[in-house]
Amino acid sequence: VIFNLWFAVLGGALMIAGMVGWALEPPDDVDTPHDEHHDGDPSDDAPAEPVDSSVDEATDGETNDEAEATSATEEPANV
Repeated sequence: VIFNLWFAVLGGALMIAGMVGWALEPPDDVDTPHDEHHDGDPSDDAPAEPVDSSVDEATDGETNDEAEATSATEEPANV
């Protein structure tokens, strides 16, 4: 009974079905790369400019040169 050909055919079909199912199973790891994120439609917006944190931003319509000049010439307040 162990050496019956039909058991071998059934076992081979079961092995092939198991390997196909295993290959088609999605991965369980959430950190693996996947294709769920697609590029958005192109827009007319300009790309973001990098921010240089070493330069203080000018306020109230001053340019960076004016802001640096006034901050360098201001005297410290008496506390």
